[in-house]
Amino acid sequence: MKNLYYFFLIALFITSCSKSNDAPPNELGGDSNLPMNDVGNTYNASVYINDDYVNLNESVVITNKEDGEVIVRIQADLPDLPVVNLISSEFIKNGKLDGEFRFKNTSEGVLDYFNKENKPFIIAKYDAKVGDKYELDLAGGRKVTRTVTKKSSSDDFEWGWYYLKTITVEQDSDIPGIAKIIYNVNHKFGWVSVEVVMEDGSCIFLLIFSNKY
Repeated sequence: MKNLYYFFLIALFITSCSKSNDAPPNELGGDSNLPMNDVGNTYNASVYINDDYVNLNESVVITNKEDGEVIVRIQADLPDLPVVNLISSEFIKNGKLDGEFRFKNTSEGVLDYFNKENKPFIIAKYDAKVGDKYELDLAGGRKVTRTVTKKSSSDDFEWGWYYLKTITVEQDSDIPGIAKIIYNVNHKFGWVSVEVVMEDGSCIFLLIFSNKY
C-alpha cells in the first residue's frame, strides 16, 4: 500500500514523495506553549460529505505533548465511502477509526508527520506568501507539494459562527480518485479546515475546532 494520508475523523491519505534539491526545510519554530496543545484538550469537527453534515461520533483528545509536538488520539465511526478502503488496518479497531497521530502546532504555523516515514511536513507558516511551496522528500523518487494559493486580506472564511482571515494551502495528489487536498489555517486558531476533493467532483470537508485557544 502507498503512503497513507488522512486527517481528523476520516483517516490518513496515501501520498508519495521524492527528492527535490529546491525543497525548503520542513522545520517550524515559534512558541509551542499554546492552550490548544494542552494534554487533555479535546477537538470537535463538523464533517460534511458533498455539503451534507455527517455525525461520526468522534472523540479527538491530546494525549501527550513534548517540544511543541502533540499526540492526538482519534476515534470515530467510518462513513460508508470507497475512500475508507485507503485507511491502513492499523488505524481500524472493531470497525471504527482508532489511532494516535502526531503533529506540531506553534505560533509560527502547523506541521504534520502524516506520511509513511513519519517525517515532518509543513502545512503552512503564518508569514507565508501566495506561491510559497512546501515539499517533502521521501524514498522512491517522488514528492508531494503543498502550495500556498491564497492569503486572506479580509475575514472571508466561514468557521462556525465566525469569519476568519486564513491561509489556504493546496496539496497535489497522485492518489487514484483524489484530485487534491486543501488546508486552511489561521494565525490565532491554528488548523481550521481540511477538504479532500475527489476526481469526480465530490468532496469531504472538515471544520476543526479546539476547545481551548
